[in-house]
Amino acid sequence: ISFIIISFFSVLLLSLLLFTLFLFTLFFFFFFLMIRRPPRSTLSSSSAASDVYKRQVVPKRRPKREEQAGFKRQDHSEGGSGGEKAKREPARVPAGAEWVAEHRLQQFSGRHYAYLSGDFNPIHSSVLMAKASGFKSTILQGFAQMALMQEALVRSCCDGDPLRLAVLDVRFVSPLVLPNSMAVHVTQQKDRVVVTNGKGDVTMVGTFEMGDVPVARSKL
Repeated sequence: ISFIIISFFSVLLLSLLLFTLFLFTLFFFFFFLMIRRPPRSTLSSSSAASDVYKRQVVPKRRPKREEQAGFKRQDHSEGGSGGEKAKREPARVPAGAEWVAEHRLQQFSGRHYAYLSGDFNPIHSSVLMAKASGFKSTILQGFAQMALMQEALVRSCCDGDPLRLAVLDVRFVSPLVLPNSMAVHVTQQKDRVVVTNGKGDVTMVGTFEMGDVPVARSKL
């Protein structure tokens, strides 16, 4: 009888180990299937934002503080109990801002950008991992938003010349859940930029400045 009991528990333990191994194999297969290399890029609707990213157009001088350009931050409340921070007002599209670009983003746009930037955080490529992290679906990388914003500014305000964009200072407001659309708005003064999703909610705000091109074309 003892032999039968030992044999039974041995088979049961072996079955549990095999089942656990099967689950781990299934999980890793599913994970790598979700981040496999896409056949084509669908990040941008017109021209791939990789052109902007690869050229690495960085600010040529220190950006101004947001307070100087219109994005005022709330200071600590004076006289209040405990010195609590005042709540920041919700970001909105400024009155009179001009719509300059819109991009249609697919479910796997975050995965496409991951192969460009190296950001393989699964919340950008796996719906399962994104939901486990508290999001409704995968979200687009913040730098992908900024790259598409920069592309729109170069096309609409810099005559297609990325070197004329001297300063770009951005602040992330909320995640851009995929699939979605992304619209870029620029103020009439051409100094502030706002990104909204398909519902009109602001996901990113920024300030920018245009300047002369100090580098000779022959060196590019």
